[in-house]
Amino acid sequence: SNSNSKNINIINLNVGGQIFTTSLSTLCKYDSMLKAMFTVSLCNPAMKDNNGNYFIDRDPKYFHFILNYLRDGPFVRICQFLLNLFLNLLLKSSFNYLKMIFKQENYY
Repeated sequence: SNSNSKNINIINLNVGGQIFTTSLSTLCKYDSMLKAMFTVSLCNPAMKDNNGNYFIDRDPKYFHFILNYLRDGPFVRICQFLLNLFLNLLLKSSFNYLKMIFKQENYY
């Protein structure tokens, strides 16, 4: 059926115990290990966990950056990274400024 064929394109990945959901077309967008996992399945079958999720034995902490890069492309990701970096620096400097004010206030 038609809805069954659409579900085949949805991929659940277990990366170090954290589940990520994406599409097959996203994973196969660029030449990478992820593309190889799903296109060369006869030579190198992807491992699955007990729930049927494809298993990748890596730290999941930064995996969302990889998926977003695959989804959006490098330029969008770089712009978002720079914006986040700027906002974090701004917030950190604001926080440090507030800490300094509170320290001065407690001093007097």
